[in-house]
Amino acid sequence: MGRVRPEQHRTFIENCQRRGWWEVFTDPQPAQRCEEWMGVLDEFIDNQVDQQEYEQWMIRFLIIYKLCRHLDYYAELLCELKRYRRDFDLELVLTPLADCDQQGGGISAPPLGRTLGMGANFVIRELIRSKIIDSPYLRKHAYVPYKRVRRLFYEMGCKNIEEVPRLKASPIIFEFLTENLGAEKSSFCGDFDIPLRIVSESWELQQELLGRALTAEEEF
Repeated sequence: MGRVRPEQHRTFIENCQRRGWWEVFTDPQPAQRCEEWMGVLDEFIDNQVDQQEYEQWMIRFLIIYKLCRHLDYYAELLCELKRYRRDFDLELVLTPLADCDQQGGGISAPPLGRTLGMGANFVIRELIRSKIIDSPYLRKHAYVPYKRVRRLFYEMGCKNIEEVPRLKASPIIFEFLTENLGAEKSSFCGDFDIPLRIVSESWELQQELLGRALTAEEEF
């Protein structure tokens, strides 16, 4: 989403749980609760008095409904990524109706790639960390390319990281790490981009690694 902190996401979810919206969002048959979905919108709008709290999250109402409506298909799609035995284009794979490798595969759902954005890398990372799926080809897509992480790599010498769309950035991060650290160390004991994000947010660690702080965002 950009310019939000993890704790803000957490408080939004807690607010949804407190108001009973989370139960609506997670119902496996959303089409049968249309009035309740619209009720969530009405309640959200009616509660806006002098502030527009959580509006940045609620404008994604359509995406929330889309994910809920096709959740079983999307879960199957993501879990089946382990079957790939060669490099694959993540954005194409997350567009099942257009991917020739999936024709006849039984998954009929709208594209997911741009819906999740780099969240797709986050989901893959967590599926691997939870030991649900894994493969060498899947690990290339397990690095979440946060802006500050991409800037960190750029300043370490990975100059092409700024030239690619975000869904194509994770394999470049993987290749850069493998080239410089070796295949075994490139995953950071299965934490993938997490240590990199910690460095990208710590002035002290940047000094230790680079000898200086990262350049300002506007310079990247």
